[in-house]
Amino acid sequence: MDYRVLQGQSFIDKVVEQCGSVECVVKAAILNNRSITDDAVIGDVYQMPPIKNRLIVEFYKHRDCATALIKKIEAKGKK
Repeated sequence: MDYRVLQGQSFIDKVVEQCGSVECVVKAAILNNRSITDDAVIGDVYQMPPIKNRLIVEFYKHRDCATALIKKIEAKGKK
């Protein structure tokens, strides 16, 4: 399955969101012929390795993306 990058996400954010572990980052980089430090561009589409931790994937599935979730929490704390 292909996964599209959203605003504010890095490659690592997207991999953790879809695979549930940073252990998948290198596998995803190889699968997509990318470096883990490459900038992610909004709309980029990545293929992902199999899910490593379903609980983490489910956590993000019912919320915004990994990066956007953190930014929303930080914004609430500034009010």
